[in-house]
Amino acid sequence: SSSSSSSSSSTGGATTSMHSTIMTTSGLRTSSVRSPHDLVRVHEICSRQRASGASTTHDRSSRSHAILRLEVTNARTDGLECERRRIESELPAWKNASDNVSGKKYFVNVDTSVGTQGYGKILRSGKVPERDVMGGPCEGDVWIRSIDEENRITLRDVEDGNTPRTAEEWSAELGIEDLQLRYCAMLKGLSKDEIDAELQVLEGESLRLKGIIADREARLDELEKLSNQIARDGPRALGGSILLVDLAGADYDHRSGDVQRESAAINKSLLALKECLRSLSAPTGAESSKPVFRGSKLTRLLEDSLSPKTECTRRTNTESTCVMLINVSPDARLERGTVNALRYGQMYARGQKGATTASKGNGGRGRSAAKNGGKKNAPSSRRKTKSAASAIPPKPADPEVLRELREIYRDRVPEKTEEEVEGIIQKFAGREALLLAKVRGKYVVVAESN
Repeated sequence: SSSSSSSSSSTGGATTSMHSTIMTTSGLRTSSVRSPHDLVRVHEICSRQRASGASTTHDRSSRSHAILRLEVTNARTDGLECERRRIESELPAWKNASDNVSGKKYFVNVDTSVGTQGYGKILRSGKVPERDVMGGPCEGDVWIRSIDEENRITLRDVEDGNTPRTAEEWSAELGIEDLQLRYCAMLKGLSKDEIDAELQVLEGESLRLKGIIADREARLDELEKLSNQIARDGPRALGGSILLVDLAGADYDHRSGDVQRESAAINKSLLALKECLRSLSAPTGAESSKPVFRGSKLTRLLEDSLSPKTECTRRTNTESTCVMLINVSPDARLERGTVNALRYGQMYARGQKGATTASKGNGGRGRSAAKNGGKKNAPSSRRKTKSAASAIPPKPADPEVLRELREIYRDRVPEKTEEEVEGIIQKFAGREALLLAKVRGKYVVVAESN
């Protein structure tokens, strides 16, 4: 049998109250697929859920990413996976409940119905000795109900307490000398024996919850071992999966309101994906070469496919093949978007090539050394030359060169932010004319020839 899972903008699940903790089970929804009819049904459900609407290009644009994951499973692996998801969704609630019980130990003798968890503001005479200021209330304390912008105070349990007055006016009204603003805990007045009895009950509840958490975590470890064993002993196809992703297109939207926010959310997730692809395509060992998949929900879901050797993967092996299909258009109005999409695919292809080279281990490093002719000192020599050159201040940049550079990047490469463009210019400090020649050849001449 096989099962499929799909993501959508809506979430669902049952909720359970547990020690003031709301437990919600949600996430990617799964459905069993045992026939072509089942797969058609899943496709229809996902299509209805997918958001679409008007963009700056046309009125029927995709306004959300679509993700469909198909995995080869059997009845046993299905059961293990369902149990694992259930336990992982419950664990945060159990841990939160344990923290809540531990926190109650500090409020056993505090009336939490007053102020904020039993702590609030009071008016207290300035004549009270300093040693009695902290802790519980003192004789003559008056609890504050509210304080307005003009520092006028209303009081609880006082005649005419709803009339706003300053501290000085309340001091005269109540006949208490030098009333001042203080913080205080409202105590219940429990005896030591009562407090000890309450603490004993909470300690027992805390031990019970910690036992439940330990059992759940032990069961997760057991489920992982069972899943790995089934994958090793079962058919080779068992556990294999395919992840289909249809990305919404970037939209440089200058409208306002919800549509503009929707476009910004799409662009943000696409930018996070681009940064991950850029990191994957960077040479091994380069600075910032580790992709940041936590940048968006989209990249979190794609991490297992784009980087199968990551530490947090659930794969039983690291075999993975990815294919990107680029949508291009012959329409001249969409030239910029088409060129950007092709650059996107080129970056992705470099990332796949880099991942393949890195997986070959020492062989790749050996070929690299051979190209250098075995001159191990060459890199350090280059570093010294660069260091010496960097000591010479760069020549002032030509304002016209900088202006043209920024215009080309703005018009031809809109996916680059202003910070990225300024970073590129900074790297070519003193060589801005060379950078301009390269940028013209890469973005202007190529576009005109097309």
